[in-house]
Amino acid sequence: MFCRRCYYNLRGTEGEKCPECGLWFDPQIPLSFSQYSIAPWRVAILKLLSIFSTWWVSLAAAIVFGLLAVFLEKPFHRIVFGICAILNLYNFFTISLRGSSLKKALQDARAGKLE
Repeated sequence: MFCRRCYYNLRGTEGEKCPECGLWFDPQIPLSFSQYSIAPWRVAILKLLSIFSTWWVSLAAAIVFGLLAVFLEKPFHRIVFGICAILNLYNFFTISLRGSSLKKALQDARAGKLE
């Protein structure tokens, strides 16, 4: 149970006002306090950033490994970096084609179902 204005932890507080900012709350009314220790929109932004960063890192790694596989002279290195490039491309396409995790994060943010 957290204050809706300042996200102060209200568990164990006496009275019906937040000791930090003075906002009224009632433990019996769930809408008068927040269930999250940070703002839900911040959680949504962090989820979206993590999805995008995973997507771009996977693509960048696939490009780097692919270029290394092409320009290296030793066959063993070409095979290793070629396999790494293929695995990162697979990861990139499963993330981008699936897309459901991004859609789900946006839907959860709109519905307020953030963990």
